[in-house]
Amino acid sequence: MLDKTHTVEQLIVDKTVKYFGKQNIFNAIIKSHLRLENYGEYGVQFEDYHDRAMFALFSDLYAELMERIDQFESKGDIADDYVYTPKYLNGKKLTPLGKEISADGLD
Repeated sequence: MLDKTHTVEQLIVDKTVKYFGKQNIFNAIIKSHLRLENYGEYGVQFEDYHDRAMFALFSDLYAELMERIDQFESKGDIADDYVYTPKYLNGKKLTPLGKEISADGLD
């Protein structure tokens, strides 16, 4: 989990991108959130915007992983110009798909 307030962590991200190439780094970066740390104690509330946003972020991470696996299996590698387009959370805003996330999973 990344805490962007620490410049060392941002430097690590920058070096990682430089070393591996942007196409080999996931678009979704899980930032440090106290909410994530407290899920075990308080549970998840799907009525809460912030909980939905966390699930949307992880849904995008999963969707990106699946796209990358599909590319690798069909082409043998990830295209140099590959860029994942978020489907569930765009910046800090839920997309229509992100608003549909339920306890049963993604539709």
